[in-house]
Amino acid sequence: MSAVDPSANRAARRVMVVLRDPPHGGARARERIDLVLMALALELEVSIVFLGAGVLQLLRPDAGADSVHDHGAALGSLPLYGIHGVYAEAEALRRYRIDPDALRLPVTVLGAAELGALIHRQDRLL
Repeated sequence: MSAVDPSANRAARRVMVVLRDPPHGGARARERIDLVLMALALELEVSIVFLGAGVLQLLRPDAGADSVHDHGAALGSLPLYGIHGVYAEAEALRRYRIDPDALRLPVTVLGAAELGALIHRQDRLL
């Protein structure tokens, strides 16, 4: 029996999940969060980036909002699971007039060039 090379398992350790969908535009937003949780369970270095309308997922729900369709609890728990980084597109936050300090999750706000460099350093983009 041959020995397994431990470096072979590191080939795709850095994974970034891109969230572009608004929170209530269908099941896709929730499915992406589930994908993040699965990747974390596999002990990958998972980062997420909110682009375009995806930044709307970071907003706190209105009082009295339908909590059944709000997946914000899953978002809020990501730091507990060891998420590697949470990023938001600066231009999208400006476009939707969102104050980064008022989000339900701490994020690192990046411009287009910084996002491009960060994405380039990932092993996999989902």
